[in-house]
Amino acid sequence: MLKQALAVAISAAILAGCTTTVSTKPLTGDELQAAATAELAKMFSPGQVIDRGLDESEVVYRAVMNNLDTRLRRLESSFALSQLQVDNLAMLPSLALNAGYSNRSNDSYSTSQPLGNAGPTGAFSRSSSDEVTTGSLTASWNVLDFALGYYNAKQSAERALIANERERRAGMDLVRQAKSAYWRAYAAQKLNDRVAENIKSAENALITIKRGEAQGAIAPMDALRQRKTVLESIRQLSLLKQDLDRSVIELSQIVNSRPGEKLELKELPLTELSLSSSLEELEQRAYEFSPDIREQKYRERIAMTDVKKVSASLFPSLGVSAGLQTSSDEFLQSGEWATYGLNVGWNLIQLANASTLNANAKLGVEVEHARALAVRMAVLAKTHIAYRDFKSSKEQFERAQELYLIEKQLAEQNRARVRASAGTEVDQIVSETSEILAELRLYQTYAGAVGALETVSSTVGDDTGFIAVLEERRTRIGEAETKIAEAQKVISDSVVSLEMLAKNENDSKAELLKLKESKFAARNETTAIESQRKVEAANLKSAEAQLDSAQRQLDDVDQQIVEIAAALKEARKEALDAGIERDGAQASQLKATAELNQLATQR
Repeated sequence: MLKQALAVAISAAILAGCTTTVSTKPLTGDELQAAATAELAKMFSPGQVIDRGLDESEVVYRAVMNNLDTRLRRLESSFALSQLQVDNLAMLPSLALNAGYSNRSNDSYSTSQPLGNAGPTGAFSRSSSDEVTTGSLTASWNVLDFALGYYNAKQSAERALIANERERRAGMDLVRQAKSAYWRAYAAQKLNDRVAENIKSAENALITIKRGEAQGAIAPMDALRQRKTVLESIRQLSLLKQDLDRSVIELSQIVNSRPGEKLELKELPLTELSLSSSLEELEQRAYEFSPDIREQKYRERIAMTDVKKVSASLFPSLGVSAGLQTSSDEFLQSGEWATYGLNVGWNLIQLANASTLNANAKLGVEVEHARALAVRMAVLAKTHIAYRDFKSSKEQFERAQELYLIEKQLAEQNRARVRASAGTEVDQIVSETSEILAELRLYQTYAGAVGALETVSSTVGDDTGFIAVLEERRTRIGEAETKIAEAQKVISDSVVSLEMLAKNENDSKAELLKLKESKFAARNETTAIESQRKVEAANLKSAEAQLDSAQRQLDDVDQQIVEIAAALKEARKEALDAGIERDGAQASQLKATAELNQLATQR
């Protein structure tokens, strides 16, 4: 059963391997749309938003920092340095950790045949367990691999320097493109409104000419000449507007701004352009700092290292290894042991081809030497061409400046003639078109002169502008880090303040709770006092009622006293008048006096 199961499993694995095919499918519209959204977000990150006017230096800074081509060069340089680190790691010894498990479907018994016997002994035995678990940790180091890895690392270091020189060259070229694009876009910003206004005036002039021709005010031949002149001005202005619009888009591409986004450029004066070095000094500087020459020298080093690699590969391979082994085989006396060894090998086929390999490597060196001469000649020629181009561009700018002043004066005079009714509208349109074209040529020749000056700098390897941008970046990063630290301090202080406010709020809530409890107690006390006041008011009202009753009783007693006094008086009178016996009268008097005293006491 076990054999059958194993056979079925192996057959299934083989069948799966034979039937498995790799297929692909084209990108869907949703995938392309998602890729466009993600890549556009990376292309135009929020940190690159232009929120202020740009001058020439800011355009150069944004071009070097944000331009996608420059990013690519920086990544290539970083990749080359990363590859150097990988090649350095290749020189380290290898350390391998292995674990294994093995089992059999039946016992591993075997027999043997002694020397001189016709057949096996017939006795079966085994020397290992059927089920075995093994493990090992082995370190090995090969001298030849180390040597080849060393030379590979040296070549990777040279390639990293080549990537750095390419980044320098790309940066210097970008500085040149950025400055030239700035002045072309500045011309577009300054002339766009005037071009549009002049086109509108020319179109109105065409309407006027056609109307005058229809009314007979202008002769047909004169009308045709005027229309031709105005249409030629419109054509020139339309081509000019197209060129101006293209200049703005090119600037957007260089500073990595979304095309169509409005860019505001600061107004700058046209400064004097000059070279402080002679042609001979520029040649010497190019020999020392030109990125093309430096790159080629690094290529020569790589080719010479190839010769050393070929020579090293012809030597024998010497390997050293040591390791720890473990096994669960019960037939082993010790399940753990250490191993160490020394291995020597030699590729005799490669040794036989040594002359061919060496010749090929040396030929590669000769090729690089020949390329070095060609590169040096090209750099020398570029230096001379760039020097003469700058001189020529500067002369063209000076002539364009003089021509612009002439066209400007002519346009002013034509405008004055039109105001004085001595000139025609067509003459004014032609003169203003010529003035606009002359001003455009002024900025174009200035942009060309700026570009030619930067071409001289990049050809001779003068990366002052590029280094200045990198220094500016470090300064801005430092300022940003300072602001971040200050902001973090403010945030920390704010957190402390918030904690204090929270504590004060909790204290205030506790105090408010106490005040509420005091208010509740005071309210209860007020209620009790009010109840007591009501009880006392009721008692007072009852006392007043009792007082009124006592007053009425007192009034009754007073009335009785008055009546008794009157009776006594009457009795006295009767006693005196009737001559009642004195004793009886005295007795009555005493009795009345006693009653009177009793009533007085009750009162």
